[in-house]
Amino acid sequence: MAHRKNKNGAQPPIDAAWVKEALQDQAENLFRQVWGEPTKPGKSWRPCESSARSMVMQGPRRGFWTDHKAGTGGDLLDLFAIEICGLNRARDDFPTVLAEAARWCGLNPDAPPDLSILETRRAERDAALGAQDKADKAHKTETVQVVLNAAQRVTESPAAAYLSARGVTALPDFGLAYAPPLTRTPGIAKPDRAALVVWATDDTGKMMGGQRVLILPDGKPAPEDPRKLSFGAIGGYPARFPAQVQGGPLCIAEGPETALSIWQATGFETWAVFGAGQFETAPVPTDRKVILCPDQDAPDSPAGKAFAKALVHHSGRGAELWVARAPEPEGSKRDLNDTLQRAGRKAVLRALEGGQRFTAPRGKAGRYTGAGAFEAEPVQMPDFVSPETARAMIREAVKSFLVKVGNWHGQRADADAAQRAWEKAFERFEVGKADKPEELPPEVLDVLQIPAPVLVIRATPGTGKSRIAREVLAEFDLSSLPGDVVFTTPTLNLAEEAAGHARELGAGDHVTRGRNAALPGPGHNSREKLCARPELADRVAKTTGHVQANLCERREEGKAPVRCPFYEGCNYVSQWQHLPDKTPVLRFEASQYLTLPGDGSKRETALRVIDESVWQLFTRQADIPLDAWTRPRRPRAGATPEETAQAAGTAQDATKAASAVLSGLQDGNSPLVGGYTATDYAAFREAERGSNFLQVMPDAPEEQIARELKELEGFDPYATKRAAVWAILQDCAERGLNTSERLRIVRDIPAHGTGEKRDVIRANWFKEPPRDVPALLLDADADPVITERLFPGAEIVQVDLRPNAKVVQITDKTFSKTSLKSPTLRKEVAEMVRAEVYRDRLSTGGGVLAIASREVVRWMFEDQGHDFTEKTNGEISDFMRKTPLHGAHWLWFGPGSLGLNTWQDHTTAIVFGREELPLYALQDYARGLFGDTKNPLQLVPETPGANLPEVTLPYVMSNGSGAAVQGRAAQDPRVRSVQLQTRELRTRQAFERLRLANAPQCKRLVIACKVPVPGLPVDQLVSWKELAPTRAEAAIAEAAQRGGVLRLTSAGLAADAPETFATEKAAAQWLDRGGRAEIYTPHTGNSNSIRGVGVLNPVQAQIRLKGQRGPKPTPALIVLPGDPQAQAEAYLGPLSMFEIIGSAKQAPDPVPVDYETNTRARGSPKRLVILPEAERLNSSLPADHLRMIAAKAAARPRSKIGKFRHDTGQPPPVPTFQGLQRAEVMGF
Repeated sequence: MAHRKNKNGAQPPIDAAWVKEALQDQAENLFRQVWGEPTKPGKSWRPCESSARSMVMQGPRRGFWTDHKAGTGGDLLDLFAIEICGLNRARDDFPTVLAEAARWCGLNPDAPPDLSILETRRAERDAALGAQDKADKAHKTETVQVVLNAAQRVTESPAAAYLSARGVTALPDFGLAYAPPLTRTPGIAKPDRAALVVWATDDTGKMMGGQRVLILPDGKPAPEDPRKLSFGAIGGYPARFPAQVQGGPLCIAEGPETALSIWQATGFETWAVFGAGQFETAPVPTDRKVILCPDQDAPDSPAGKAFAKALVHHSGRGAELWVARAPEPEGSKRDLNDTLQRAGRKAVLRALEGGQRFTAPRGKAGRYTGAGAFEAEPVQMPDFVSPETARAMIREAVKSFLVKVGNWHGQRADADAAQRAWEKAFERFEVGKADKPEELPPEVLDVLQIPAPVLVIRATPGTGKSRIAREVLAEFDLSSLPGDVVFTTPTLNLAEEAAGHARELGAGDHVTRGRNAALPGPGHNSREKLCARPELADRVAKTTGHVQANLCERREEGKAPVRCPFYEGCNYVSQWQHLPDKTPVLRFEASQYLTLPGDGSKRETALRVIDESVWQLFTRQADIPLDAWTRPRRPRAGATPEETAQAAGTAQDATKAASAVLSGLQDGNSPLVGGYTATDYAAFREAERGSNFLQVMPDAPEEQIARELKELEGFDPYATKRAAVWAILQDCAERGLNTSERLRIVRDIPAHGTGEKRDVIRANWFKEPPRDVPALLLDADADPVITERLFPGAEIVQVDLRPNAKVVQITDKTFSKTSLKSPTLRKEVAEMVRAEVYRDRLSTGGGVLAIASREVVRWMFEDQGHDFTEKTNGEISDFMRKTPLHGAHWLWFGPGSLGLNTWQDHTTAIVFGREELPLYALQDYARGLFGDTKNPLQLVPETPGANLPEVTLPYVMSNGSGAAVQGRAAQDPRVRSVQLQTRELRTRQAFERLRLANAPQCKRLVIACKVPVPGLPVDQLVSWKELAPTRAEAAIAEAAQRGGVLRLTSAGLAADAPETFATEKAAAQWLDRGGRAEIYTPHTGNSNSIRGVGVLNPVQAQIRLKGQRGPKPTPALIVLPGDPQAQAEAYLGPLSMFEIIGSAKQAPDPVPVDYETNTRARGSPKRLVILPEAERLNSSLPADHLRMIAAKAAARPRSKIGKFRHDTGQPPPVPTFQGLQRAEVMGF
């Protein structure tokens, strides 16, 4: 019999239960088709090619599968959708998946399902399963009895020797046994080996199974792998070692050795669950404190994921869980037994005492949402001050510091004069013209040893510290100083901006420009440079590092200076000529000059003002391929034959020493081998580096200079880098170090240009900053640890302003660059941005700034069709900064945004992800800054897949509560200081372009990344699902950017919101599956994107285009304020009908989490509010139509009408069109 059609003539949908049952019947065939043959058919199948995948084949969960590596799983429809249909899950296109699965199963959609055959097969499977379960239980009982019959006391047995070798000498009376080799019994592997037996018991102490740890007769571990073999039943049956002390917590470890180490160290009751996968099955009590002690597995490993799942599971049951991990490297798989062997009993105790409480976060409706924020100790709020107080504090600190600078120079001037006089007298003594002078007085020597004072103003971005510093300098008498005040900024553009402000103050506006800088002022194009030979200047700088002496002017004693032919009219040289010779001035330049011997001005400097962070300028890195390191050195020609011969000997010694250094590094030993001294290393360094001066003089023709440069450039491109390695070794030898953290072998580094991978010697080192004169640092992100490395003894003044912003942060995603390679996730980002733009437009209207890493921003632009293949990086950056996308302006993390006020009037910022340095890059920065200083760095081994450990990162909650999240962070304080600079504080620098501290109105900051920003008070923590817009909201926000109208038909949705609904079919399916209800009914969800904006109340209308066919008008939402009909006609054209029928309700903002109870706070009692309708039925519909509606309403049960009547003490409202729709009185 043919399958009946519905009243519209269409085929009814395929019965989902029918298809699911058919797939269940063919589960084995589906498994083999998509994953291949199983390794060993049984209750659970795993494919031969990947043990990370499994499928349940027996029992009520038949067909459920898991891919542990991908972190996915589901039922057979999901597997079919992924592996055969190419979707992410079945619900992405459920009708298609259902139809294709039915076809694959051989079902006929035109025939009614005959479930009797499938039911018979299912009954047969269930019967076979029951029989198999019974047989399995009997077999497990038999294997337990076999082991029990052979079991002996563990004391004084090889099993006791095995445990003793692992530091476990105290043995419990129950739970352990020694089993000699067993008789061969099915189900017992390796019966010919003796074993330590660890019993698995139920709550009554009955032995249900256990684990045999295979050992040799002398107690040493057996060579088999695996050597820990289970027998009987262990799932849900842990090994239990009774308490020796009363009132303690229950400790649950992964393996028996760990459990026994804890039991021995504490005396607490301790369990072992026989593997990370069994944590979830353990009968964890809910009436006492439980400390879980897992191995140090990587969080993204199957064991790590299984443990995380168990945490959420038992927390959801109400267990009080604490987690104590072994103080061992993350991912090492080591445990507390390893800690016991390495560091002793006290280290185990400390690990348990340092355990962290775990509380799974709850989502909407109080359900657990997995990893996210949890209750923690509240973090102390920064000592916020008012903007007025902050400015006064900064002004007073700078004034006081200038007085200190003047005093230091005053003391130093007298001491310097005494030292110069002594040096002249000593020179006369050396040539026999005077007696030997007396030594300098101690008080003079003491003054000469006083370091230049350094003050750091660590003030919140937006406090105006830079402007205040310039204002104070404008008021200060610079003539009291012995030189200029040089004000440095990150870029030349910012230096010009700062000079402009100083000009307004009458304080001096000179800006130092480099040789390759464009000529300033009108009338010049960007190609005109200050230097007449800019290309040569660039090559000389890279080759010798001394442009002034090689290309501009060379001075030699007793000779007239030799100058460049363009010297007299040189714009570069003349830029300082208008400055007074002996009078100090305020000058501005880029921070890069801090790394050079001078800025070319030949003027004295009395004070440096360093605006923004500069620590990265003083870290260096060089990679030298191994063959370039060991290659025979070529001696440079000397001025005399003796010098040439000496150079040849030094080159031979350097080549030999290089081989010794490489051997030491490759063997993991010290590179300081071979008996070489600091003097030897210094000679090798000088030989590599060669002369800093060209043979030709600055007045030589350009062709002659270019020829010598070409010869030097081709001499040895790695010579300068090798010189850096010798300098590091020289420093280590001088300080008596026998190894170096700054040198190491790094494998498979792509060569520049070719990409060919090769092994290199990597050198990281620190270039000392200039400390000859006082310095004033203006750095919102100044870190005490890094500052002490740059300027030892610096004084730090902390000034904190509270941001005038509501801060919302997600707690369950980091939005890494890797994850954002997914077009699907970037689509969600785009929807979120449009939603925030819509929200901002309807509330404050100042604009939205979207922030992410530069690569992600570029991907977002390319998703919208922008082609950057023909543009330079600079052109791409300029385009992306200036071009709105999805209605927002875009910015990325990094120094390019420092100091800019371009976006200070924007009222919303949304940050996606964070800038996370790769592990090796982060640790290389630390090596460069802190390598070979004081205590050794605590670094994570950079093996494949290695990562920083997960630690607790606390939020600063604006309401004083405590919340934290698990995140990756370095444990060494010095490495952590670098991480804070490059990750958390780089995020703050980006969103602070809105100048939140001085905002006249409360702005909105959304951080779509779970990593807390230190010192930032967070108002609300949410999940990404709670934050992201619903599909209806996404469509509304998209329509707002296209024309302000959203037609509520499948064709209209696809036309007005094409990025939300790519096809009419997709729109139709969404409408049929609850889309209409989503639009017309407020949700109880927790979206925090569009909802909560008081003015958001889209107008519902019925419209008809001129010439539109069909009896029904088109329902639509007018989503922007203003004249709704005018908006509709401006977007759609002339209308023959426009009728307003109501306003869409909006759901409230999410209810915040109460972290003390881990539940959502209860609001006030619910009250049904009927929003005012723009049009009443009785004023827009004919009377006979009204009478028909009234008759239908009277015939309905009162409970239906009651849906839009409420008890507020007011008369019942007149029924509206929208209300009647919802009461089912009137169809749509």
